[in-house]
Amino acid sequence: MGETKKSSFSYDEAIKQVERIIEKLQNPDQVSSVDAMLADVEKATKLLKSCQDYVSDTQKKVVKLLEKDA
Repeated sequence: MGETKKSSFSYDEAIKQVERIIEKLQNPDQVSSVDAMLADVEKATKLLKSCQDYVSDTQKKVVKLLEKDA
């Protein structure tokens, strides 16, 4: 059921997007407005939460596999 959503998530792509946002925010010439900056920070926060969830789920799966083989 939730697998379709997970399979479309790309951890690597999410991290790249966060890195691009950080680079943009570190260069004031690239920030067009406070509203745009806020939108970028919100997007980065959501992406990082998704990455954190993905890592947590992956860790749980690995632990289950290791327990199963033990």
